[in-house]
Amino acid sequence: MPPKEAGNHQTPILVDSRSSHHEEESGSLQEEGAESGKRHAMFTQEKERNSTASSQPNDSPFSSRELRKVKRELNKTKAPGYVGLDNITLQQIHSASPELLLEMFNKCLSLGLFLTSFKTGVILLLYKEGKDQNDTKSYRPISLLPSMGKLLEKLMTQRLTHFLKKTRQLSPKQFGFKEGVSIAHALDSLLTTIDSHKKCMSP
Repeated sequence: MPPKEAGNHQTPILVDSRSSHHEEESGSLQEEGAESGKRHAMFTQEKERNSTASSQPNDSPFSSRELRKVKRELNKTKAPGYVGLDNITLQQIHSASPELLLEMFNKCLSLGLFLTSFKTGVILLLYKEGKDQNDTKSYRPISLLPSMGKLLEKLMTQRLTHFLKKTRQLSPKQFGFKEGVSIAHALDSLLTTIDSHKKCMSP
């Protein structure tokens, strides 16, 4: 059927000749619209809750003391990432302008952001001496990460470790990724447990 004019605006209105199905389709569309409205309202409420939560800082800013402690522990012999900024240069930057790095890292903390450039690594293949140079297994890949990202990671690790120790959430049986603990401590704990069980089982 040709378009029907509405008023003086000459807006085309398409009339469906299949009147027998029109009411059913209209009811279905109304139900879908109502369901869509409910989902939109739930999404909006969740978004508002997240926005309110994100606007409230969960952590206090990094202090100059924290940054100085991490800076002193930087390994000066580590190779830099793709930026070419090594740990020695970072220490010189901090000495010349102590607030520069601190302000940048605190901005990352407040935004909950870890920059992509901080985690972009350069892959190098190290040849294993005496191996076939045409064999891919003859090379050991290593990844060189930017020093800026590693410095921020150390700040976060230091903060998290302090929190876990303070709240006593670190298990005494955790030996990996724990400062001052090595495989020797894990083996000693295992042998102690074995000896203890043997004594309990002996007549």
